[in-house]
Amino acid sequence: MIRLLYLDPATGNHSAIHSRLQPVNFDESCVYKALSYVWGDEGEKLPIFIDGKRHLVTPNCRAGLRRLREIGVVCLWVDAICINQRDESEKRDQLALMRDIYHFADEVVIWLG
Repeated sequence: MIRLLYLDPATGNHSAIHSRLQPVNFDESCVYKALSYVWGDEGEKLPIFIDGKRHLVTPNCRAGLRRLREIGVVCLWVDAICINQRDESEKRDQLALMRDIYHFADEVVIWLG
């Protein structure tokens, strides 16, 4: 089981990012894009909204999400969002799946900023 991030359409050029996380059974039939990006300075965080709640991400992550939303990408796997970073057991389990997560992604998008 993994979580995928579903981006809501933009309501304007610089509108807030609204999304939802949905758990899915992870297999070859999942259709998603994986976002790989430079985390950057973790001291600086900016808000996005997941399931109606404020969630802080690095500026580079938010910029990548904003650009992907602009070009119509809807379903993503993003490590810092789709893995519960506060749960060491989940992180360990999900990190073991990362090779397959990237391998089975429809596309891996690399965001350099």
